[in-house]
Amino acid sequence: MAKIVISDVTAAELTAITNALAAAGREHQVVQIVWSQDEAVALLSELRETQVRFLRLLVQWDGVLTADVLRASGETLRGSTGPITKAVKRLAVRGEIRDDLPPVFDSVYDPNNRAFQKVRAYRMDAATVAAFRSALDQVEG
Repeated sequence: MAKIVISDVTAAELTAITNALAAAGREHQVVQIVWSQDEAVALLSELRETQVRFLRLLVQWDGVLTADVLRASGETLRGSTGPITKAVKRLAVRGEIRDDLPPVFDSVYDPNNRAFQKVRAYRMDAATVAAFRSALDQVEG
């Protein structure tokens, strides 16, 4: 049996893909890799307070944080996201988290603007929100 890996799809896209495979009579298996609370704690422990505040806001807004809300809270978009990505890579190299974890969040851009892209919002999926909500409670509790 061939092994084909499809990643970074929305729930609707995943449903369409699995329906197409089932309609074609193809055997398939869906494996979803998500962040655990322990991995979220490891990441939070690796970050500076600026990045922790960013993730806290993202969790408080149930995984959708607009750039306007972020700025209104007194935070800046500069220097918030890059260190998180780098910390994830460091933790994976050290073996403290799995190296195949999905991104903590995605940046949302204006789909109508093909030139310079300003971030409109940040989005975190529901499973990741749950892991980070529990991790924040553990770290701050």
